[in-house]
Amino acid sequence: MPTFDQIPNLSDNELWGIVHQNFALPQDTRLRELTALGKQGALTAANQAELDALIEAYDQFVLIRSQALLTLKQHGYDVEKILRFIT
Repeated sequence: MPTFDQIPNLSDNELWGIVHQNFALPQDTRLRELTALGKQGALTAANQAELDALIEAYDQFVLIRSQALLTLKQHGYDVEKILRFIT
């Protein structure tokens, strides 16, 4: 996954690749597990630190994906139409 600052320099095909990319399955699964544990009040300090890191990684993923969508929209693509099919 590119950094936020690299997004403007990517080709449209690369941007679409980012848009259609999912958060990594192992990370997504672990995020859900830790969130469930947190709701039960069963997180250790190590679990909380891991959860915080996963939330930060997910936030970064969403930010980069959103910037890719914005860039594609600025390039003239109808991203709203596309989003109805991938969300």
